[in-house]
Amino acid sequence: MTSPEQNRMSLNTASFPGRRPRLKLPFGDYSHASQPLGVGIVAILIISAAILFLGDTQVERSVLRTAGAEHESDLLRFSETLHYSGLSLNGPQAGQDLPELAQTAIFDTRVKRALFGLNAERMEIYTLDGVPVYSTEGIENAPALSGGALEAFENASRSQFTSFFRSRASSLADFSSDAELIQSFMLMRDVPPDSVDSGRSLMVAAITSDVSPELDAAYATMWLVVGVFFFGSLVILAVVHWVSVRSSSRLKAANDALAMQNVAVRESRERMIAAADATKRAISEELHGSVQTRLFSIWMRLSNLKKRMDSAGTDTEPAPAPGPGSERAIRSELARIIDELDDVRENDIRGLSHRLHPSIVRVGAAPALKSLCDRLSGDVKVVLHADRAVRELEPLGASPIPEPVRLAVFRIAELAIGNTIKHAAATRCDVRWSYSESRQALVLSVEDDGVGFEQGTMSSSGLGMVNIQDYTDAIDGKAELRSEPDWGTTLTVTIPFVPVQAAEFQSLAGARLRLPDNVTPFEQGDQQVAA
Repeated sequence: MTSPEQNRMSLNTASFPGRRPRLKLPFGDYSHASQPLGVGIVAILIISAAILFLGDTQVERSVLRTAGAEHESDLLRFSETLHYSGLSLNGPQAGQDLPELAQTAIFDTRVKRALFGLNAERMEIYTLDGVPVYSTEGIENAPALSGGALEAFENASRSQFTSFFRSRASSLADFSSDAELIQSFMLMRDVPPDSVDSGRSLMVAAITSDVSPELDAAYATMWLVVGVFFFGSLVILAVVHWVSVRSSSRLKAANDALAMQNVAVRESRERMIAAADATKRAISEELHGSVQTRLFSIWMRLSNLKKRMDSAGTDTEPAPAPGPGSERAIRSELARIIDELDDVRENDIRGLSHRLHPSIVRVGAAPALKSLCDRLSGDVKVVLHADRAVRELEPLGASPIPEPVRLAVFRIAELAIGNTIKHAAATRCDVRWSYSESRQALVLSVEDDGVGFEQGTMSSSGLGMVNIQDYTDAIDGKAELRSEPDWGTTLTVTIPFVPVQAAEFQSLAGARLRLPDNVTPFEQGDQQVAA
C-alpha cells in the first residue's frame, strides 16, 4: 500500500507530467494573450492552488472523522455481541480473571466472531492498567501504549471514546497526522451497552482499520474536481476572451463603418451646400448679367422714348403737336418694351425663382413633376406617368408626403431628365411616379431611349449620380441605375413611405393649399395637366 505522500506524488505526476503541457484550444493561439486573459489565468491558478491546499487537510479530516464514527459504532456492537456470547465477563472478579480468560482459545474464537462484519483490521484489549492481554495478531505483536496511543487509552478509561491515527510505515508505533491507519479506544464494562446498570469498568478495547483506500479515493476525487475546475475555467475564459475579441472587432468595424458613414454624410452635405452655393452664384451672375443687361436695354429705350417726346423745342419756341405717324411710332415702341418686360418676367425672373425653389412642390409631388416635365419637354419629349395609387395619395391641394421628400423627388427628376437631355441623345423620356402599398414605398423612375452605356465603364459622377445619390440619401431612399448600350438608361429611386391614416389625414383638409391659377386638376389616365 502506498503512503499518502507517495499517493499524492503519483497524482501530481499523473496530472502534471514533467514538462508543463501547453493548452490547445480551437479558438486560435493565445500565447500572446491580452492583459485581462493573463489576469484570468493567474486567478484560476490561485483558486486551484487554494482548493488543493485547503482540500488536502479537509479531505483527510473528513475521511478519518467518518472512520472514527464507524469505529465507535463497531465497538458498541462488538461489546454487545461479546457479552451475549456466553463468556464470563461480569461480576466483581471479571476484571481480575480477564488476563487468563483472554489467553483461551474460546475467547479468541468469540472475539473474532464478534469482529465479523466490522470495519476492523485488528483488535487489541488492554486491562485498566494499560497491559495488553489480547491481540488478533498475537499478544506478542500487541503495541505498547505510548504517545498518542497512551493519551487515547487514558481518555477511553475515563469513558471518553477516542480515535487517533497511526502510520503503517512505523508499525503502529508513532502518531502521525498523515496516517493511513485509524485506531480507536473504548472503555468496556461488565454489562452490555444496552443495560440499564452502569456496571463496572472491565477493559479497554482498541480496533484498527486501514483508511488508505478511502483517502486515495478522496484525494483522487479532489484532484479530479480541481482538474475539471481548472481546465473548465480555462476553456470558459478562452471562450469569453474569444467572444470579447470578436465583439471588439465587430464594434471596431461598426465604429469604422459609422465613421465612414459620418464622413460620407459630411461630404454629402458639403456637396449639397456647394451645389446650392453654385446655383446661387449662377443666379447672381445671371441677374447681374443677362437680366440686368436686358433691363438696362429697356431702360435705355424708355429714356430715348422720353427724350423724343420731350424734344418739342426750347423754352422760347413751343413744341409742335405730334403727328399721327409719330404717335403710332411711340405706341409701337411702348408695346415692344412691354413685351420685352413680360419676357424678362416670364422667362428670366420666373426661371430664376424656380431654380431657387419650385413653389409648386407645396401642392404635391405629382403636380410638381408634371410641371417639370412640361417645362423640360422639347426636342426630347418628356412624359409623366402617375398611377392611381399615387394620385389617390395626394388629393387636390394637400399631400401627406413630407415637403422635403417632395422637393428631393423633384430635384432628382430634374437632374435625371437634365442628364437625359444633355448626354443620352434620346428622343423620349418617361417619368413614372407610383406608390406600392405592399412595399410601402414611393417609386420614381426616369427612363429614356437613348444610347445608354456599359455600366462600370463610365463614371457615375459624370452622369450627375453623385448629387442624385445625395438627395436620395437625404430622404432614406435607394437609387439604382441600369443601362445597356443602345438600350437606354433607367434610374429607379425607392423611398420608404407609410401614409397617414385617413382620419388623421382628414384633419389636414382645413389646411389644404390653394392651387395657383395656372395649375389645373389631374385628368383621368396617365397624362396630367399642370402649369
